Amino acid sequence: MYMAIGLCLGVAFGTVLDNLPLGIAIGVAVGAGIDSSRSSKRKKDKEDAQEKLEFLGISDLKNRCYRDLSGGQQQRVLLARALCSASRLLILDEPVTGLDPEMTKEMYLILRRCIETYHMTVIMVSHDIRGVLKEASHILYLDKGRASFVGTKTDYIQENRVPLTERGFIL
Repeated sequence: MYMAIGLCLGVAFGTVLDNLPLGIAIGVAVGAGIDSSRSSKRKKDKEDAQEKLEFLGISDLKNRCYRDLSGGQQQRVLLARALCSASRLLILDEPVTGLDPEMTKEMYLILRRCIETYHMTVIMVSHDIRGVLKEASHILYLDKGRASFVGTKTDYIQENRVPLTERGFIL
């Protein structure tokens, strides 16, 4: 229910800046009942949203409708929204799917900056093995729903789980 409400309200109406703090407000309303102190926090939420837009280099999009943005811009807006509602942990599901190679590289750089700037842990589901191996410190590899590897990126590569061409590509 939380995800359905968040996605419906979070991206369908209003401008980008209007929608970023919604993830926080909806999470509070659905998860813990209506918080009467939320209205006093709306200004801080808007300021936090503006800071995240600037951090991601998309503050120029703040008055645009989400539906009118490109795929890469939408991904960054969704990341900004996640950053507004998370303090230490981001869980991302296929964050580079559908992005062109240049935007994919940029998204990985953005995620690296999030980790370094906000001291966050990122858990990411991805089929982009090359990209993940460049950026990850640890790998959980699932094969047919079962964990076939859990460990460091270095161990993953040393166990020859990466085809030779990709091993040459990463190192």
